[in-house]
Amino acid sequence: MTRISTLLLTLVVAATVQAQTITNVVLSPATPTECDLVDINVVGTYPSSNFAASSFSLNVVGSTIELVYRAASSGIGSPVITPFNEPLPPGGPWIAGNYQLVATLELITNGGNDTNVVDMYNGTVTVLPEPVPDPGVDGFHTICNVGPDIPLISLLGGTPDTWGEWLDPFGQPHGPDLVPGQDPAGLYTYLFDQNPPCSDTLSQVVISYLPNNDPGMGGPYSICETGSPVDLFTVLTGGPDMGGTWTGPNGTSFNGTYDPATNASGAYTYTVPGIAPCDDPFAVIDVLEVEVPEAGTGGTALVCETDTAFVLYSVLSGAPTNGKWIDPLGFNIGTGTNVVFNAMTNFPGQYAYVVEAPPCAADSAYVVVTVDPLPCGIGIEETDPNVAGFTLMPNPTDGLLGYDVQLMDKDPVARLEVVDPRGGVVRTVSLAGSPAERGQVDLSELARGTYLVRLLTSTGATVQRVVLH
Repeated sequence: MTRISTLLLTLVVAATVQAQTITNVVLSPATPTECDLVDINVVGTYPSSNFAASSFSLNVVGSTIELVYRAASSGIGSPVITPFNEPLPPGGPWIAGNYQLVATLELITNGGNDTNVVDMYNGTVTVLPEPVPDPGVDGFHTICNVGPDIPLISLLGGTPDTWGEWLDPFGQPHGPDLVPGQDPAGLYTYLFDQNPPCSDTLSQVVISYLPNNDPGMGGPYSICETGSPVDLFTVLTGGPDMGGTWTGPNGTSFNGTYDPATNASGAYTYTVPGIAPCDDPFAVIDVLEVEVPEAGTGGTALVCETDTAFVLYSVLSGAPTNGKWIDPLGFNIGTGTNVVFNAMTNFPGQYAYVVEAPPCAADSAYVVVTVDPLPCGIGIEETDPNVAGFTLMPNPTDGLLGYDVQLMDKDPVARLEVVDPRGGVVRTVSLAGSPAERGQVDLSELARGTYLVRLLTSTGATVQRVVLH
């Protein structure tokens, strides 16, 4: 009997669900305190797909939180029930107590002329009293400038809560640990920053250092692999005392002068004698050698005036690393391997490929671009007496290039060569040497640009240009 009643109740509830409803209002945190801002999500359904969030209002009247959620119709959409889950700006903080939550769904139609209240949701919200965090008891500590990191909260008295934030003597955020010798002496603040009407609470720790010799402060240091030797003492900051000793990354003795030709990257430590009861203080410089940048070797390129995507990087040879391209006017036009020259919009002239790797000097390579006017030299050059005809088609091409070769006499050494803008042969096609021969060569894997196609025979050469799009 219980199962039947439960089933009937479920059917009744399901039958009462309307096409436009607020099914839930989700608060985060679900049980806020009077210090919390509360995230609000309104969940429900629209009667059709042409509704979207328009506006909302949130007011507290006595012990009631009144939320009005408005959605407007664009007039275009299918008449199907459409779910929504709309995040609203945060509400609160609210004074502690029990509240009724009344959420109203308003649909705006007819171009904004009609506003209809279509559903109302009721719920409850409990707001807890202000939590009073315990910041602990102020502390005063004199420490050595060398030693392991110290949790700042351990320097407070009492039993401080752990969710506060630390500020350094300059009022800037600070991590939970004090680093002796690196962090400055002074007043450290442990703060619980809360929203009104809650009050901020704080405690403070005063740090002072015992007298000790000063190794200065280290840190990261970059040097070019071809750079000159450097006295690492000059890299230390903070007024280091002289008379200390150096050790290298492996703990062996080091003379203090780093030479990229003989030394290796790593941690180099400068130690000065300590004054009892403190240990010997030290500073560490992390040396990183930087590889010399390589821009490769430049060259020249002849680009047809209809070519809109000639890849400048294709002209470079050698082993260029990632750099930036500077046009003839001195503007940066992009980085890497895919920067293109557009004959329709870019200026001909010298393009610089610049690779930077501080502190090394930048390296540059140059590509000189010349624009060839139409018909871009396409046409036969009668330089070989044995060639009666030489045609390439289509030209320009997207990849497959057909050729038609007509020879006066048979030539067993006849062949085609495709030459890139740097002068390198990127494709070779051996011909049968018969008086008439047709075929295709696939250029689709090559970079876009202008190429030379040479017909070589035992009596000479005939050259045509082809544009690869």
